[in-house]
Amino acid sequence: MYTESKVFCVIFSFIFLIAPLGSTVTYDDLMATFNGFPCQVPQPRAFTVREISKQDYLFHPAYIILHQCGRAGCCNDGKKSCQPEESETVYFKVNYVQNDIIQTTLMQANNHTRCGCHDPVFIK
Repeated sequence: MYTESKVFCVIFSFIFLIAPLGSTVTYDDLMATFNGFPCQVPQPRAFTVREISKQDYLFHPAYIILHQCGRAGCCNDGKKSCQPEESETVYFKVNYVQNDIIQTTLMQANNHTRCGCHDPVFIK
């Protein structure tokens, strides 16, 4: 049975294998790529500041890069997914426009620092 994380990892593996157009990628090649992409280290992901703030202002910068565990690696057990085991709160300043006035605010977000394979209900 294939779970979302296992299917993603196989698709990821297929996309990043270098093979001539029309050739067949072998099972061994797929497994080598899969095994080289373990769930351990959070990967950088772009988030809109609007998404984090849940406010509908015009923010600058518009994006922040956070390290996250979701889809950051493959788990050997297809029933498990890559999830945070440790995280930290990061603080950052952004500008936003409200009533035609530029203001600055301090925001916070959750940055994952270590990942592991867990059942889907596990959330740290």
